[in-house]
Amino acid sequence: MIVELALLLAGLAVACAIWDLVRDHVRDWLHEQGLEKSAFMDAFVLFERLMNGIVRLTYHGRVKRWLVGPRAAETRTVTLERHQIDDQDVLRELDRQGSSTRDVLALMD
Repeated sequence: MIVELALLLAGLAVACAIWDLVRDHVRDWLHEQGLEKSAFMDAFVLFERLMNGIVRLTYHGRVKRWLVGPRAAETRTVTLERHQIDDQDVLRELDRQGSSTRDVLALMD
């Protein structure tokens, strides 16, 4: 029983440690296949939320730093015309600052 629990926890730690890499590859693949508005993307977003909850509750980043080291944040810039934006918070921020930055996965709700 103890060995099985230790293996489960070790597997969970490894899954959490490499989740960022897996998430990026799956997200990119879904976009390449044109599946942004499919049930696959909906399931992916739901699974992403589940994994983020597990990471927050059990993992806290310690194992990831130990296994894969720190990872540079990846940033992608998307430019939109003002008429393409329907989010009022973004429009107010554009009026104040001239630019706006958002987490794309958080906007997919």
